[in-house]
Amino acid sequence: MLIRKLSAIAAISGICTLASTGLADETAELKEMLKKQQKQIEMLQQNAKELKNTVQKQQTVHNEALTHYIKNEIDRALEAKGTGLLTLGSNVENLTIKGDLRVRYEVISAGDEGDLDHFRQRFRLGFLWKTNEGWEIGAGLATGHANGGSNGAKGATSSNDTYSRQSPFENGDIFLDYAYAKHKWENTSLTLGQHKNPFVSTSLLWDSDVRFVGVTGQWASPDSGFFATGGAYVVQTFDSASDENDDANLLAAQLGYEANGLTAALGYYHFDSATTVDTIGAATGDDNIQLVSAYLEYAGKTDSFKYKVYGEYTINIGADDSTSSQAAGSQESEDQAFVLGAEIGVDKWKFKYAYARFESDSALSSLSDADFGNTVGTGTGVNNVEGHILGVSYNVTKNFQVGGKVILAEEVEDSGNNASDGELLQIDFLYKF
Repeated sequence: MLIRKLSAIAAISGICTLASTGLADETAELKEMLKKQQKQIEMLQQNAKELKNTVQKQQTVHNEALTHYIKNEIDRALEAKGTGLLTLGSNVENLTIKGDLRVRYEVISAGDEGDLDHFRQRFRLGFLWKTNEGWEIGAGLATGHANGGSNGAKGATSSNDTYSRQSPFENGDIFLDYAYAKHKWENTSLTLGQHKNPFVSTSLLWDSDVRFVGVTGQWASPDSGFFATGGAYVVQTFDSASDENDDANLLAAQLGYEANGLTAALGYYHFDSATTVDTIGAATGDDNIQLVSAYLEYAGKTDSFKYKVYGEYTINIGADDSTSSQAAGSQESEDQAFVLGAEIGVDKWKFKYAYARFESDSALSSLSDADFGNTVGTGTGVNNVEGHILGVSYNVTKNFQVGGKVILAEEVEDSGNNASDGELLQIDFLYKF
């Protein structure tokens, strides 16, 4: 009996040993198969990566070949035509073109002179070349008319072209607005020719259309925020052989500070006696126009809106009471001006307000804001005018803006003009490109 049990146990043990040996062999085979499959997967992945790189290289080569082919075809076509689209000088690195078109409806109600309403347009086109020698060359074209034209243009202070003023559907005129050369050395620059106003100021003291003619030097410190501007300019030239008038000139200088939203500037503008006598007329006497002007501005923004507040004070220290002034009153008592204003921008809207008062001899009438003076029909710029300026604009798109401005003004002193007070309304459609 015992022998049978031992025999059975031995048989079972042998079977288990055989089963264990077979299972071990199968496990080893499975492991080996998994290793081979893993290697195959890795090889496939490597092949796919190499194939992808090959395809990308082929696409790059194909695109370069296509671009080269198109360029060659364009060059052949231009060569066959005998001309190029645009060719710059070898020393010119790039050319920038920009401009704007403004269509304006304007209504002026000046005292007893009745209402004047008309449509006007302003078109400007500017070109800017930069050379590899460090120079910037700028030139611009603008609508307008000859100085003192009967269509409402006022020489340097207007580039508006009034619709059909002298004849039905008449064509407008294009003039050279500015042309200058500018060179920069780190924090310093020198500008030669006719260029935009280089001084920090309101557009009332210097109309925004005024272009200074002469030479301007500027310096600015990016670290401290201080800046300085100075220049010499030809106000008017009398070149007739029979004309005894002297050329009228302007010397100007300004020191200022600009940082963290704050701008402060103090300027001095010295017009020589020829400006007073020969340009304005003998009625002003021999006194020079010598303006000292202080400008202060602070701009900032919140999460909801942007804002700016500013002020400017000007006094003509060259005035005296020897003769009458440019508009009315004595020079000594009518030699000061000031502007106080604010702007706020909310989303696409901008709102403006300013109050200004310019006494009779506080500015050069032929170069100050034309709209403010035209409101009361003085014909002497801002001189002897005070009043309110309100404006609003809305940016319909990035480049298209609709806006309006209202001026409510009156004379500081009664000059005997029929239009001692008046209102001006402007509605503008402006597109920049």
